[in-house]
Amino acid sequence: MEEDLEFSRSMRAVPLTDKNTISLPILADVPAGLPEFSDADVETFWDIPRWVFPGADFVVKCNGDSLEPKLHLGDYCVIRKTEEPLHGRAMVVKTENGICMKVINKLKDGTIELRSTNAKYKPFIPQELTIVGLIIGHWRRDDKENWNMPAGD
Repeated sequence: MEEDLEFSRSMRAVPLTDKNTISLPILADVPAGLPEFSDADVETFWDIPRWVFPGADFVVKCNGDSLEPKLHLGDYCVIRKTEEPLHGRAMVVKTENGICMKVINKLKDGTIELRSTNAKYKPFIPQELTIVGLIIGHWRRDDKENWNMPAGD
């Protein structure tokens, strides 16, 4: 009985209010116009406590496997807008080929190389590069077999 009492003491619910939460837009698909997007690009909003992802601006769904094994297809990535390329960090970038998530590698001569953590992709130096934002967190749903269950089942 004492063990249950100790467990209940370690749990403390904090009610979510407008003052301690932020509503992040979850983008349906990564819009070609990033870093700007419109209401039409927003699938839904996610209300989270402000302390979970400080400085977060929006959420995008990972649509590739270039950052595996850490990020997987379908994971939700929390993005903080920035224009600064951060060496060694996974970021959302826009190149001549579109929007992607890559790790920034600053070469000695100042050139930016984009790398994948998935070994099947080779690093490349883009001709055009716009930094959209830093991936500051992510989450995945492990119950994918239940995603499309009809309501009431």
